[in-house]
Formats: sequence, C-alpha cells, structure tokens
Amino acid sequence: MNEPPAALSVVICAYTEARWSDLQAAVASVQSQEPVAHEIVVVIDYNDGLLARARDAFPGVRVVANSEAQGLSGARNTGIAASAGAVVAFLDDDATALPGWTHHLLAPYADPNILGVGGRVIPRFDAARPAWLPEEFDWVVGCTYAGHRDQPGPVRNLIGANMSVRRDVVTEIGGFRHSLGRTASLPAGCEETEFFIRATHHFPNGTIWYEPEAAVSHRVPAARTTAKYFRARCFAEGISKTQISRLVGARDGLASERAYTTRAIPRAFLRELAGATRTLNPSGVARAATLITGVATTAGGYAAARVPGSGRWLPSRSGTPRRSRSKSTDLVEAAYVPALVTQVDIANGVAALPAVDPVTGTTYRRALVLVRNAGAPIGVLELGLKPDGLSGDEHAHEIERALGIEVPTPSATPPDVAVVRERPATSVVIATRDRAESLRRCLASLDRMDHHASEIIVVDNASAGRDTAELVHSLAAADPRIRYAREERPGLARAHNCAMHHVTMPLVAFTDDDVVVDPAWLGQLVDGFARHPNVGCVTGMIFPLELETAAQDWLEHYAGFNKGFEPRLFDLERPSADPLFPYTAGTFGSGANMAFRADVLRSMRGFEPGLGAGTEAKGGDDLAAFFDVIAAGHAIAYEPAAIVYHQHHRTFEALQRQTFGYGAGLTAYLTKTILDEPNRVFDMLARAPRAAHHALSPSSAKNERLPVSTPPGLVRRERLGMLAGPALYLLSRWDARLDARPEPITEVIVPEVIVLEEPVSAVVPDVDLREASVAR
Repeated sequence: MNEPPAALSVVICAYTEARWSDLQAAVASVQSQEPVAHEIVVVIDYNDGLLARARDAFPGVRVVANSEAQGLSGARNTGIAASAGAVVAFLDDDATALPGWTHHLLAPYADPNILGVGGRVIPRFDAARPAWLPEEFDWVVGCTYAGHRDQPGPVRNLIGANMSVRRDVVTEIGGFRHSLGRTASLPAGCEETEFFIRATHHFPNGTIWYEPEAAVSHRVPAARTTAKYFRARCFAEGISKTQISRLVGARDGLASERAYTTRAIPRAFLRELAGATRTLNPSGVARAATLITGVATTAGGYAAARVPGSGRWLPSRSGTPRRSRSKSTDLVEAAYVPALVTQVDIANGVAALPAVDPVTGTTYRRALVLVRNAGAPIGVLELGLKPDGLSGDEHAHEIERALGIEVPTPSATPPDVAVVRERPATSVVIATRDRAESLRRCLASLDRMDHHASEIIVVDNASAGRDTAELVHSLAAADPRIRYAREERPGLARAHNCAMHHVTMPLVAFTDDDVVVDPAWLGQLVDGFARHPNVGCVTGMIFPLELETAAQDWLEHYAGFNKGFEPRLFDLERPSADPLFPYTAGTFGSGANMAFRADVLRSMRGFEPGLGAGTEAKGGDDLAAFFDVIAAGHAIAYEPAAIVYHQHHRTFEALQRQTFGYGAGLTAYLTKTILDEPNRVFDMLARAPRAAHHALSPSSAKNERLPVSTPPGLVRRERLGMLAGPALYLLSRWDARLDARPEPITEVIVPEVIVLEEPVSAVVPDVDLREASVAR
C-alpha cells in the first residue's frame, strides 16, 4: 500500500471577531497535532479588523484576506490558492481538532483512489443540549447526526467543519461554487455536497471516505439552539438541496436524503414516541414533533425553491445568480404612467381636475378618481388628463358617462339642521414597527375624524429604535386618549392581542400605520354594527393613497382591496352565491380596516398568534378572525363608506414578498381552521375542485381582475406561498404556543354612548389625498 502524503495544509476560515476565542482554540488544536501540519492558513472573510488582529496574534500562521466573493465558498477557495500541501483540510473556526486528527485524516490517502477524507463532528453545546433536539437533526448545528454512517467507509460527501481533499482534485475540477455556501447573514450551505459529487463524477473510480476517528469538537452557541434558528436552517437547507439537484441532478443530489427521510427519521419518530409512552417523559414527544417539523420545513424550503418564479433562490447552471425579475417586468415598470389619485363628492359639486399636483408640482397624464355621493362611494373611474387638466364640466361629463348617473346640481345653501346621533364609544388600535413618520401621518388623520375615538392604543411591535416610543409619548402628553403599549415578539396578531389587554371600550377598530383614514371612517364602521343585532365585525373599503409605480398599480388589482360599493352582510343564515363561503374570508374585508365588538373578539380569545405579518406564516390573521366570527354565529357587515387610504409598497421586490405572504397566509389560515375543527377537512375536500378553479383558472373572478401587464411571476409567487403556507403555519403555531391571549369575559359591558350633533346631510369633508401622500 502506498504511503499517505506528508504535506497537509489546514485552512481555517473566519469572518467575525465575536468568535475570536474560538479561532484561537482552533489554531492551537491544529498546532498540537501529531504529525504536525505542513502549514496553517487562516482566511479572513471581509473583516479588516479581524485580519489585522489575526496577523498579530498568530506568528507562524499564514493569515490572508478572502480574495474571492464574500462567503464561505470564496474563503475556502482563497485558502486553497494560498496553501501548498498535497492535501488541503478544512476546519471551522468554532471547531477544535481532537488528538490524532491529522493522523487519522491522512492515513486513508495511502489509497490513491481516495479523493477526500473527513471525520466525525461532535457537538459541544454552550448550554445544555435542548431536550427537543433529536440527534437526527445535529446536522442543523453542523455536526454528525444519527443516521449518518458510523463506521469507516465511503460516503457521498463530507461535513464542511471537518473535511479534506487532494489538491490534484481541486486543480482538476475547480473549487467551491460561489453560488452556494454560507454568508454571515444566510444559514445556507451544501457547497461541499456539490463539490464532492462533482469530484466523483469527474473521477468515477474515486471514493470519498469517512473516518470517524478523525474527529473534531464543534462549538454550538446558545443562539443556534433556538426553535427560530432550527427552522431557518432547515428551510435554507431545503433551498440548498434544490440548488444541488439543479446542478447535479436529483438522483445524486438527493440520494442520501432519501435514505435519511425514509429510514432514519421514521425509526427515530417511533423510538421517541415509544420512549415517551414508556417513561411519560414529555421530551420524547417534543423530539418527535421536532422530527416532523424539521422534515416539513426542509421540504417546504425545497418546494419553495422548486416552484417556477422562485428564481431569486436559484443559481444558473453557470453558477451566477439568476434574475429575480423578467426583462418584460423591467420594461413595463419603465413605461408605467403614474396616476393622480383623488376623489370627488358629487353632492358638493364637481370641480376642475388639474393635471399638475398643486402640492408636489408633479404633472400627471391620467387620474384615478374615487366618486362619492353624500359621503358614500359610488364608483371609481380612470381618466386621461389633458395638459391643462379637465374643467369642472368635463370632469362631471366623464363621471356621468362612466357611471351612468346624472351629477346633481349642488344646493346653494347646504343643510345645517342639527340632529342628535348616538354612537358607542370606540377604541382604535394601530400596530406599528419602526415606521414613526408613517405612524405620525396616520395619527394625524385620526384627529380629523367626525366621530372621535375614545382611546387610541398604539402597539410598538418589537421596533428596533426608540423613535416610535418617543413619538407616541410626545403626542400622548397633549392628547390623553393616546396610549402606548409594547409587544416584544414580532407578529401583527400578537400586537393586536397585546392591545386587547388595554382596550376598555365596547367596540374596537383596527388599522395599520401606513394608512390615512377618511374623516368618516370610524363613524361609518361604528354605524355598521347597527345593521343587524348579530353583527360582530365591520369592515370597510381600502383605496390607494398613491399610484406612482407599476408595483403599486399591480397590487391594487391583485389584492382586491375594494370589496364593492354596496353595503353587505355576511352570516351563516343568509344564502351566499359564493360556493366557497365562508372559507373565502378575503371577500369579507381586510385587516387594515376592521372593527369588532370587543366581547366577541375576546370570546374568540383574540387573534391567532401563529398567523399574521411578522410570523413565519406571513399573514392570514385577519382571515382567521373573520372566519371565526362567522363560524361563531355572528355576522360581518361591509361598509364601503368606511374608507382608509393605503400606502402601497412602491417596489416590485416588496410586491413579490407581499404576494408570497398573501398565498402563505391564505393556506395557513385554512390549516388553522382544520386544526381547530378537524371535521372541516371533509367539507373542504368536497369543495376542492371549485377552490382549484378559483385559485388557478385564468377565468376565475380572482384572476380575471388582473391586468394583462401583471408579471406571471407574481401569480407564481402567490401559489408558491400557498404551497408553503401549511408548513409555515405549523412552525409558527409551535412558536406561539405559549403566547398570552385575551381571555373571554363573562360580564356584559354596557356601551358608553357619545352624543354627536351633525348636519342632516351625510356629506363629509373632501380629503386631500395629494397632501396626505406627501409625508410618506
């Protein structure tokens, strides 16, 4: 047998000074090996301070800066280029080589067919090992896992924290792909998997060898033992597996994973359940749940990256990043003509419509006009604008032509007869996160309402800075109705539930920090509760605050915020023309504009904390609340005159994230309804064909409203979200299991009544949307 090569170079890659003591320990562990490594190369990944510190601290060690793309792949390639040994070994900066590591790593190279050698990676937890983490998922923390080979022998690939390769192999096939591998902010990986598969394809007689005696101890900090990190790492692994499959084919890319998921995981699941039953130890149940969660999340990441339209996650076959948007999308955005968003109440007369915005000075070629009559919205029309705009007569003619109505002649003397109108006292809740200026604009619009809120509760949902708290406290000093609350855990539902602990009024309205409310908004919401004694929730219209970009226009069509111009009532007693009722909860309204009877909301224990923006599920908290109101036997009233003006996201990238969230939130909410009442699954299965038509058919009401310019990628992103939604919700639900939720109340709250004096006419003051949209 040949002698193993004597020259061993050890490469250690580092990127952060936060692991300085780990790096010192890693270098020292290699220096104490027998046989001694030919050289140690430390590669610093784009951190000048760490580079200087390492050069001063490690005499006799070659310290170099990463000369390739930032990330672990580029750093490893830099280390290979800077070293000279016949064998190049890689040790993580937070790992230490155990005695005999170099000896056991080099010995198999006596066989010339051995291409690479790696060994066991043993976890060393800073704190106690989490009771919920099964050893089958030790790969999440970069260690050898149960189900991996435990005896010396061939493997498909090695674990990056402890691996080596012949230099000749790298020279022949090239280094690690930049499109794979971790960065400081992304817990992805699989660059070593692709590398070793590429090596065995190029050298069909070659073998990748696992030698468990060549062991290292790998530090696992507390930050990597959280459920959040576990989920993120599993999801990223699924994405990475898609990349591998695309580059080398699914047969090779998933060979080990098939055996792992069909053998090791089922055995472990049964073992943990049996152990928990035998010993009555809840940790076994937790580990069994983690096994299912881990597989589901990894599969979710794999599915997410496999669905067409998910190109931002995938490399091209050349290894360069793919575009996340098509050239046609760029062309449509470049050619987009912004619209002046405005409104007119024909009961007040129709004024001229200028082409130049007097507030911003912007010249517009078209306008989107919300037409109202005595406050009630009656239609929306899109108008072309001449260079000098439209005269009042031209404006009125366009309204009459488009809506088929006759514009009335306004009365010369508007009515001023006062009437007494009683309305229940109402709380308003606004959840916000790091958007102080947007919040300021929203709060200012609340002050202009004709029916004032009795209390305004602003929930600061895990904002990073102090701007929100300082703004609210300063405003509260002048207005005692304004109260500040803080919810440390991100999630819109959590923020709303936090507010419910402070609500003291019988009605509570919710809106978002990125809206401007209409002066009649709250009064119209409150009046909706009088439509029927059983109304438990009222929703209203959402109109765009501006349409300056194609992305905003696409969202306006895509989201379907406008639910119509006629008041409606939804409940189980009234027949519905919608065959999917009540599961199509999005037809009832949207979370940026909703109000509830506080006792009804508390009887439902508030909002589901596993849903909503800021959680893994991305959304669906409003849909679940609407469904629960209907399912509990209450009614939902839609009041189109309760209007808020929403600041749509301006960029296409933000729109992509939003549409993914819509899809994920929808199926996450549906998953929640099944878990609440498992028998519902049979009802859903019976309606599945109609649901598929609704979601997928171009002729469905949902898809017919989309303009022809809508990028196909948006539709794919929503469907991708639908696929991922159930798994994301299960993760989020587990994370939210200990959240405090509003408790049901047993006492009856007698509504406080606010007496208003109003004109008989319901005409509301015109809202200058242009002025409101300037402070964005």
